Amino acid sequence: MRELNAALASLIADGWDIDTTEMGIYYIVYEEGEGPMVGEGDSLSLEYKGSLLGGLVFDATSFHYDDGIWDFVFRSSELIPGFADGLSVMNKGATIDMIIPSQYAYGEKGSGLIEPFTTLLFTARLHDLKPAS
Repeated sequence: MRELNAALASLIADGWDIDTTEMGIYYIVYEEGEGPMVGEGDSLSLEYKGSLLGGLVFDATSFHYDDGIWDFVFRSSELIPGFADGLSVMNKGATIDMIIPSQYAYGEKGSGLIEPFTTLLFTARLHDLKPAS
């Protein structure tokens, strides 16, 4: 929790406007998108990078896809709750940072390089959104 509070204080001191979802995911909008926000069943084309607050990158779409873009249907893939919640505040063309407290990420168990109780940072750009019919 101390690491999260320090990161938020640093961002605020640097003049960033930090918003919070109802779940408690912190996010900064770098580029506003247009159109509807992400909803269940929408087809998304997403680019992201996941890192620890110290800077270690543990995952990115560029690790998995030649073009660095992940095409998927929202809520049809299993996502950590905080990442899914953060995506829900995006629309086509948006770029945001999401700061995800550990209880909405991997919690007390951790995962791979991610230690238990670790806050995560995701930078995400939504290249395309096709609403569910």
